[in-house]
Parts: sequence; C-alpha cells; structure tokens
Amino acid sequence: MGQDEFARMVETYCKQHGLSLREFGDRVGRTASALSRLLRGETTPTVYTLKAIHDATGIPLLSMVYALVDMEPENDPKAAQFFALFGALTQRQQQALIELLEALAAG
Repeated sequence: MGQDEFARMVETYCKQHGLSLREFGDRVGRTASALSRLLRGETTPTVYTLKAIHDATGIPLLSMVYALVDMEPENDPKAAQFFALFGALTQRQQQALIELLEALAAG
C-alpha cells in the first residue's frame, strides 16, 4: 500500500471522470505541479489537502489515511483501535474531529 496506493486512488478517480491533473487540481484547489509531486511521493499531503480531495471526490478520508500510512490495522492493535473508533463516528463527527485537528495544527 502506501503512497503508491494513495496515488492509484487519485489516478483512478481522474481516469474514471476524464480529468487531467490540472482539472483535478482545479477541483481540489491545488496546482497540477503540487499534485504531481504528491502522487510521485515527493511530498506528503496535509490534512487540508486530504480534506479537499475528499470533498472533491468522495474518496473516504479513512481509506486515504490507511493507504498513506501503509498500515494494516489487523497487525497493529493501537492503529486498529484508532481506526475502529474513527470509523464508528458519523461523517459529521469525523468532520468535527478533522477541524479540531486542523485548528490544533494551525496553532
């Protein structure tokens, strides 16, 4: 999994919707060059970028996080617990948690 899996998710979405990287970037509010670096694994997405991708595509945030951290929760009890709790939240609760994390990250 890992960054490659994340890139596949985005590339599959673009292909299915006939979008160039530039058009996709317009939808998520990022430049094509920034997205290209991200998909090649040269940079790591911020919470803001993941949220923008989710909002534009509907790709579940949890799926993107799983892919990015290259995690198999069944092999990591703490990760399994976190993702089970996060996954049990409603979409509204997940959004509130993400906003809280963004606020904390912003200082």
